[in-house]
Amino acid sequence: MSRARRSRQRGEGGEDQSANVTDPCAKIKAQMAIANITAKIEELRKKTNLKVETGYMQSKNGPFTALTGASSTDGADKIDFKPDANTVGYLHNHLDTYDKVKANGDIEPVEPIKIFSPYDVKMFVILILNANRYGIPISDTYGTMVSSSAIYQLRFTGNINNVSMKANNINWTILDIPYKKIMKNSNSLEEGFLKFLNEQIGISGIELYKIDSSGNSKRSLNNNGKVTTTNCN
Repeated sequence: MSRARRSRQRGEGGEDQSANVTDPCAKIKAQMAIANITAKIEELRKKTNLKVETGYMQSKNGPFTALTGASSTDGADKIDFKPDANTVGYLHNHLDTYDKVKANGDIEPVEPIKIFSPYDVKMFVILILNANRYGIPISDTYGTMVSSSAIYQLRFTGNINNVSMKANNINWTILDIPYKKIMKNSNSLEEGFLKFLNEQIGISGIELYKIDSSGNSKRSLNNNGKVTTTNCN
C-alpha cells in the first residue's frame, strides 16, 4: 500500500483547507468555503429543469472537468463518469420530473429520485478504492448530488481494507430493482437510501451528509430503522 500524500486543493475564491483535517463535517465546511465549488453547486441547482444531468469531476489538485451525457438510444438523462487516478470527487445533479421522448416517439414520464442512485454509490466506491491505490487521502474523496430540494454528499470513514472484497461481490448491474423497491416502501428518501446502503451495499463507513445553508448534518439509521440527524458543529 502506498503512503498517502496530502494534496492541497485550490479553487477560485479561496483555498481548500480540508487537507488539514479528516472529520467529514470539517471537510464539508472547508469545501463549502470555496467560491468555485459553491458556484458549481449553484449551477447544478439551476439546471435541474433540463432533461440531461449536469456534472463535474474534480482532480486532487483542484481543477474540475465537465461530465458529458452518456451515449444512449432512448434519450437517457444520465452523464458519463470515468474517474481516473487523479480524481478526488464528483458533483452532479438529479433532475426534476419531466417527459422523455423515446426513440420510437412515445412519451414516457420520468420521475428522478432526488438522492444518490446505485450508480452514484458505485462511482464513489471506485473513488475511494482509487484513492487508496494512487496515494490520495481517502478522507478527501467525496460524491455530491444536487437536486432542486436538497444537496447531499457521500464521505467514507471506514476501513478501506474491507472495501475491495465486498465491492467485488456486489452485482452492480441489478441493483436498480431492489433500490426502487426499498425507496418505494420507505418513509423518506433518506431512510430508503440508508436502508439500501445497509441491505444491498453493506460497506461499513459510507456516510450520508446533507448540506444546508442553515448547517450541515450527518444522516444515519437508529436501531429502529429511523433516520437520525447529527448536526455538524
